[in-house]
Amino acid sequence: FSSTDALHTGLQSPHFSPPLEDPPALSRAQFRVVAPSLHVTAVVGQDVVLRCHLSPCKDAGSWDIRWIQQRSSGFVHHYQNGIDLEQMAEYKGRTELLRDGLSDGNLDLRITAVRSSDSGSYICAVQDGDGYAEVGAELLHETLELQCV
Repeated sequence: FSSTDALHTGLQSPHFSPPLEDPPALSRAQFRVVAPSLHVTAVVGQDVVLRCHLSPCKDAGSWDIRWIQQRSSGFVHHYQNGIDLEQMAEYKGRTELLRDGLSDGNLDLRITAVRSSDSGSYICAVQDGDGYAEVGAELLHETLELQCV
């Protein structure tokens, strides 16, 4: 983990509901989510990959993984137990969680045909049981730039 990486772990999150049974709050994660870059740049009309990974490396294939657009709190992509779930209408058919890397802890998301409206802050949030961690990124267009927050 270098000073240019960004990460965040926490006890509770606005992106996941705490479990209903005891304990009432999410426990401190035994992992972190790390983004290798604070900013990602993309050209409108081309594809971009938003990268983040688990540290230490863990198989995330059965985890709950959510890429969230920060300004709307909407799901850009939601994956759980091997299934792609709901997402915002403007991203329908334009995102792909790169599953080949999940077994190595990679949580990378591809956005195809980037639009200028895609620019802004994104959060990669993961949950495994009671453990939770997240990291943010900022995407700008023309140069669409993703900035970790």
